[in-house]
Amino acid sequence: MSYLVLSDIHGCFDEMIQLLNKAGWDIAPTLLGEWDDHGTFISLGEGLWTVKPPGDEKIVILGDLGDRGPKSDLVFEFAMRLSALGLLRCIVGNHDDKLRRYLLGNPVKFTHGINKTIEQIDRRGPEFKSDLLEFLSNLDYKFECESFIGVHAALVRSEKPKNEKQFALYGVVDNKAGLDENGFPRRLLNWFNWYDGSVPVIFGHIVHQEITEYKTVNSKAIAIDTGAVTGGKLSAIRMPEQTIFQVDCPKYHDNPDPSYRGPVYEEG
Repeated sequence: MSYLVLSDIHGCFDEMIQLLNKAGWDIAPTLLGEWDDHGTFISLGEGLWTVKPPGDEKIVILGDLGDRGPKSDLVFEFAMRLSALGLLRCIVGNHDDKLRRYLLGNPVKFTHGINKTIEQIDRRGPEFKSDLLEFLSNLDYKFECESFIGVHAALVRSEKPKNEKQFALYGVVDNKAGLDENGFPRRLLNWFNWYDGSVPVIFGHIVHQEITEYKTVNSKAIAIDTGAVTGGKLSAIRMPEQTIFQVDCPKYHDNPDPSYRGPVYEEG
């Protein structure tokens, strides 16, 4: 079984489809009469699409499907449709969890692009929002298989699932360390040092200039968020082969600091 792993799509639907097709999937708008037995027929927005995977491959998305980009509603709908067909697995990111809390009626801060997502899903009507809430409410915070473990931000084993989920969504942050020179919370390198599993961990959440590997005790952690929505690249990695695919992405959202070159993890 092979998996194509993506993260931090942030509403970049067109670029996501381009990336999947580049990796060997065949996903395109179609007409009912053009459909054949070699693909799966789905509806997206007001159109009809065919989806043909390469062999038995599945897509895995490591969270942050929406916010900031122009078509968050379609990214969520794509994930919901393919999840129902068994072609895709999705875990929750911090942006997805914030949207879930908003859809439940809880107060949230309208920052980091959620306002764009709300505008997009409002146009889809109450039934779509109800289906989206059910989808988000049933997402796990990690994906595990024989060849890798996927989390949104960090993998820290804990006896308390609540704590493990908190690390998975937001990373390991030292609140007493303040902000780094780029205005980002200082994140501790030691979560890589704590992980002693034998399979790689793949994560997103924190923008890197390129796909980056960090050494762990017995394996490695691979960062695949390459800043798609801020004018970088949308990236995917095929596992277990570890083949990388990338497409350029327009700048839909400004960087907090255009000179930011990537995270500086701190020992601690």
